[in-house]
Amino acid sequence: MLKRIYSHLGWMVFPFAIAGIITLSLLDFLLWRQSIGDFKLRTTTDFVAFYPAGWIARTEGASQVYNLVSQKAVEESVLGSSILLDEVNPFVHPPFVVPLLRLIVQSDYVSSYQNWALVMSALFVISEFILILSLPNISKKESLLLFSASLLFFPGMVSILNGQDSAILFLGGAIWMYGLVLAPTLAAVGAIDALVTEATIVVEKEAIQPSE
Repeated sequence: MLKRIYSHLGWMVFPFAIAGIITLSLLDFLLWRQSIGDFKLRTTTDFVAFYPAGWIARTEGASQVYNLVSQKAVEESVLGSSILLDEVNPFVHPPFVVPLLRLIVQSDYVSSYQNWALVMSALFVISEFILILSLPNISKKESLLLFSASLLFFPGMVSILNGQDSAILFLGGAIWMYGLVLAPTLAAVGAIDALVTEATIVVEKEAIQPSE
């Protein structure tokens, strides 16, 4: 399909592609600066649930990650105000994400948010590279164009801005695709990663009775 386009348009495609890449890169940069600089934006992301898990794992141990009272205390420190237990944004992801969170989370929420975004961005880059490898019959020019376009895919940037773990799911999908085409064994690994990443844990919020 791409070769057919090139045969008709030739090098006319690339100036528009480069302009699009520059525009999207600038847009992503501006959105990131806005998200980091705005207190409301950075404290209403999904990372608000991830941060307590990482900090609790560092300070209280991994066994307390799903403790809602501990999560509430950490979220209050981030928000700078008290919240009810029912208002807690709970961490409901599988525990395999916890070691990564424990590694990148610091006492400063903003720095931790930036670290998480950097790690997710790196996983997106790795995933794109794996996907390109699964398409061996395309040229280097096509590979570069596809890599740039998919890396700047706007929903991917939105997931990073929202502090989501979509990059882990995407990595599983990329491994699955590579395995499906070139190494069937890896297809199972990618499918398992995708399924586990999408799994959630049900957290029941029980009322805390005041001590007499």
